[in-house]
Amino acid sequence: VTSPVTLERRKRDAYYALRPEYVESLLHLYRATKDDVYRERGWVVFEALRRHCRVESGAFTGLKDVYAAAPRRDDAMPSFFLAETLKYLYLLFSDADLYPADEWTFSTEAHLLRNEPRCARGGCTGPLAPPWWHRVPLDLLVLCVLAGVAARCFRARRPRKARKF
Repeated sequence: VTSPVTLERRKRDAYYALRPEYVESLLHLYRATKDDVYRERGWVVFEALRRHCRVESGAFTGLKDVYAAAPRRDDAMPSFFLAETLKYLYLLFSDADLYPADEWTFSTEAHLLRNEPRCARGGCTGPLAPPWWHRVPLDLLVLCVLAGVAARCFRARRPRKARKF
């Protein structure tokens, strides 16, 4: 028997707006513990997003009632879904050295801030020269991976030859 308090809480908490906080927590817990349970939970989230939130155009939308057998969609994809939720999922399944915690800091909006070298008394600490791909904005990398065109995004383009008329 479900209590009235539980039913009220369930009704109040049924909406899912593609929020990033749970996936962000999974990323930080995985990086701190290296326990694969956090990656497994992240994969469940990813599969649920694909199954329930992805629409025909390829975009994603929130759900009005996550408890419903066939949840209704809300027809909105907030910008933080791409900027945060999918970025955290991408990082959760990436190699830990892609953006090492001792070289990069996350802002509250999942923007990466590179820790600059700190020099004092003749000694420097911190990253000196990151690889080229560290300079590519992570938002662009995530969008390219999602679109399945990562190779096309970064391949060297040959200059076109002048056409003869």
